[in-house]
Amino acid sequence: MPCGLLIILMLSSFVCGQNTDPRIADLVQSGKVRVAIGLGPSISATKDPTTGEVRGPALDLGRALAKRMGIDLQPVEYPRPGAVLEGLRTSAWDVAFGMVLDPARAAEADFSHPYFQTDFSYVVPAGSSISKLADADQPGVRILVPRNDASDLFLTRTLKRAQLVRADSTPAAMKLLRAGEGDAYAAPRPVLVTEAAAFPGSRV
Repeated sequence: MPCGLLIILMLSSFVCGQNTDPRIADLVQSGKVRVAIGLGPSISATKDPTTGEVRGPALDLGRALAKRMGIDLQPVEYPRPGAVLEGLRTSAWDVAFGMVLDPARAAEADFSHPYFQTDFSYVVPAGSSISKLADADQPGVRILVPRNDASDLFLTRTLKRAQLVRADSTPAAMKLLRAGEGDAYAAPRPVLVTEAAAFPGSRV
């Protein structure tokens, strides 16, 4: 998985400027901007399982956008970033933050210039023989990914020998890795560092 994949701001009908700008007149008239929030990674947004509080850059940016436009923020939550595009197809939201730029996604939505960049990598359990990227793309290696997330999209295009195993979320993928039902989990490095801290012996 290469370094430098870009996490960017996805736009559907937003442009910076005064709220009299005709390009955002529909949002101003509605009095709200619906911001898609893909839950899961800390670099996007997380949800406290006890309190239900959502926090993270995606929500912070959404609040700043709504304030600048002078209208209300209406968060639209999704269980993972990869599920956000499902809402795009049904016009369920107006703008989304924290989506990794990928050719498949660029065919469906417009992207702004990048505002965040991170590496993608793997986390492997203790005793794994995988020590570099080339080791992972080998026959019989099972690589876990969150379904339709950026790591899934990228590896679907680039893997030659390894098998992708798709999970519904990061916790689900890590559960499979702990159970020995996968050999590596692919995700943004900050996510992997957090997950590895709670998985003794694992390596990023």
